[in-house]
Amino acid sequence: AIVSHGPSSMFNITVENMDLQSTSAAIKVSAFDEDASGNMYNMTFRDIRITDSNRGICVAPRWGSGIISDILFEQMNIETR
Repeated sequence: AIVSHGPSSMFNITVENMDLQSTSAAIKVSAFDEDASGNMYNMTFRDIRITDSNRGICVAPRWGSGIISDILFEQMNIETR
């Protein structure tokens, strides 16, 4: 999970060449708590295989949190339950 806590922004993140499994979302980009106000941007997820997960990808902005933008997903292979 890529999760924002507090007022700090998260940016310029690259995740690649991964095999992922989860009982929830294999990739989640979200604000974790009510105080999260930082922006999340310029993220790349590349060459990722997701298997046996309830959800493959979850991008879930929280009301009142910062902006989530400029997220690239490429070369994804997703098989969910």
